[in-house]
Amino acid sequence: MKGVTCGYASTMTLGRNSSQAYHSIARDQILGIAIVLPQLHCFSVVKKFLLCSILLFPFLAHAQADTGPTADELLKQAAAVYARSGNFHIEQIEESIRSNELMNDRRNYVLTVIRGDNNRFRIETRASGGSWVQVSDGTTESIYRAESNAYVQHSLAGKSPYFYRAIFGDNNQLKGAWGIPVSLESIASRSVNATRTADETLTLGNHQFPCYVVHAESKEQTSESNSSRTFWIDKQTHVFRKVVAHERSYMIDGDIHIPFNWEKTTTYPVADMDVITPDSVFQFAPPQGAKLVEHLEPKWAQALPATTSASTFKPYPAPPVMLLDAAGKPTPLSEYRGKVVVIDLWATWCGPCIYSLPAFATLADAPPEPGMAVFSVDEDLKAQDATDYLVHHGYKWTNYHDRKREIQNAFGLKGIPQTLVIDRLGNVIFSGSSASSPTYEKDLQNVLKMARLSSGVPAKK
Repeated sequence: MKGVTCGYASTMTLGRNSSQAYHSIARDQILGIAIVLPQLHCFSVVKKFLLCSILLFPFLAHAQADTGPTADELLKQAAAVYARSGNFHIEQIEESIRSNELMNDRRNYVLTVIRGDNNRFRIETRASGGSWVQVSDGTTESIYRAESNAYVQHSLAGKSPYFYRAIFGDNNQLKGAWGIPVSLESIASRSVNATRTADETLTLGNHQFPCYVVHAESKEQTSESNSSRTFWIDKQTHVFRKVVAHERSYMIDGDIHIPFNWEKTTTYPVADMDVITPDSVFQFAPPQGAKLVEHLEPKWAQALPATTSASTFKPYPAPPVMLLDAAGKPTPLSEYRGKVVVIDLWATWCGPCIYSLPAFATLADAPPEPGMAVFSVDEDLKAQDATDYLVHHGYKWTNYHDRKREIQNAFGLKGIPQTLVIDRLGNVIFSGSSASSPTYEKDLQNVLKMARLSSGVPAKK
């Protein structure tokens, strides 16, 4: 891991109380000087200049200390940078320690993610459990595991990388790397009680980055789970260069919660947004001796049941759920009977959900189609959080709120994101997730095409 050093900037921002104290001292000094100055019978111009300078200096100094963006403004600027990220190149180095009375788990991660146009991307991860490379040239996707010096290749199924359902060899870091911009935007926009501290010049490798420094807390604070972070925000590009997090959380074992502390120091030596990347970066060149194989998963992972595809999905009647808007006004799902209904379940705290919203927007924000209703249901703790997110990103479709996850449970779903399609007779004819199925987008379009053409057949209970 590369060392990280920090140097304090030469300026110091005075707080309100210290500034008032300074002004009080200055006034006492001025009174003393004012007594002496009238005794001078010459240099009257110099005398007036000195007196004005002394009177104005404290207020000019105070004004200079108060200039610059506030902590909240800096976090909003950072969130906006990540929200509008198109093509990007980010390198993330994380040192993580999870601990309680009987645990001290220290881990390091090095992640690189590059996204280009035309569905091209490159992800590289290094962790204690394994190192991976995942590359797409826009048509073919290659996944390489360093420890086995083997790789697989297949046609790119959608617009996003394919991630294994089973977690092995720290392969979940691939998904984590892909979601870095979404995660950082969420962290920035969900921070509260933000305050600025002294600016610093951050040294990462051979580069120095003048930074604003902001301390904030997470919006979600409970007796079991809470967190605070310190952000080093690049003064020129408004991206995060360093984040130090202190979290109190818990592991879940059935109904048992096992608490632990989580300390994370993350640096971003490369954080280039809207960058043009050479085509060669998106070409996979197998390392010397690497073997092309059919599977990278261990046998136990290969034995997992396949996800249900659109062709094998068994329709069932939609449950009689109630949809609540942000103000709590109810609308029964049955009011949409007679239309093809598309529902997207999501939350602002769910990284895969946020990343899938632009794809959903192509359907939801399209010109209204006769006989079709498209809306979403968020599972945020506060409805306003979801509303603010949709407004901030320009999403205009109808959104309902389900804090208690009653809709997810009623449909028998096991997590989000999740997309449901209900035909005109009230039958659920599709349930899928872009996070778990590489053919999600293709399956969804095929189901909608059939639903538009068919009047639907009642499903057997």
